[in-house]
Amino acid sequence: MQAIGTGLGTGGFIVFDDTTDFVAVAAGVSRFLGVESCGQCVPCKQDGLELAEILERMCKDTANEADLAELDKRIGTVADSARCNLALQHQLVVGNIRQLFPDEARAHTHAAVRPVEPELIAAIVDIEDGRAVLDERQRSKQPDWSHDEVYSGKWPATLLTQRSTEAFE
Repeated sequence: MQAIGTGLGTGGFIVFDDTTDFVAVAAGVSRFLGVESCGQCVPCKQDGLELAEILERMCKDTANEADLAELDKRIGTVADSARCNLALQHQLVVGNIRQLFPDEARAHTHAAVRPVEPELIAAIVDIEDGRAVLDERQRSKQPDWSHDEVYSGKWPATLLTQRSTEAFE
């Protein structure tokens, strides 16, 4: 982008070919955004993580019609009372994929397609042979922003508040 005199600013884009399963893309985006949410806005973190779980079940072809209805419900609420654009991005990206590829989502709830792995959505760490190398550590990142083997069940905003309180004690 820089070589042609332009840039993306804080935005970005991802390019996929016609073999891409967009349920896998939605699952990857949803996991990334759900994990990266700080948790100050409950719908962003809670609904975001639930979206990621539903989409992961869809990728495994273990989802059902009720999951599809819950997916649509959570897409509608993930950005409620959001303080930043992360939740809105979650709503827009996953909602647009759901709207543009409805047959793929339904196929994954009826085991009409083979299971797929969610696409890794992560920072680019290198370019090798003209291909982007993504930060594989994103796969193990927990919703508390740690890379611990077990998720603490706490959100980053909660952990920050606890640390601040402990500092004053």
